[in-house]
Amino acid sequence: HNYLQLTKIQKQAIPIMIEHKNVVVKSETGTGKTLAYLVPLYEHLLKLNEITPINRKDGIYCIIFAPTHELCLQIETTINKISNCCIRII
Repeated sequence: HNYLQLTKIQKQAIPIMIEHKNVVVKSETGTGKTLAYLVPLYEHLLKLNEITPINRKDGIYCIIFAPTHELCLQIETTINKISNCCIRII
């Protein structure tokens, strides 16, 4: 999907989130914030899936809140793009 390198915000936020620490990310539109939190989320879900396969019947693993319908649609589009490589967790 032409994700060739991390953006500045992704370089700063992803390592912190992978350690399961809370972080507040504030940045302009188009800087990669969505991937900054989706990459650690997918990394966590993939690790869980290695231990025990993730099944939708098990319940909810993540809830993403967004302030507008438009942003929800943008997040969904990004999730759909990157979920192709993670078919067992979505």
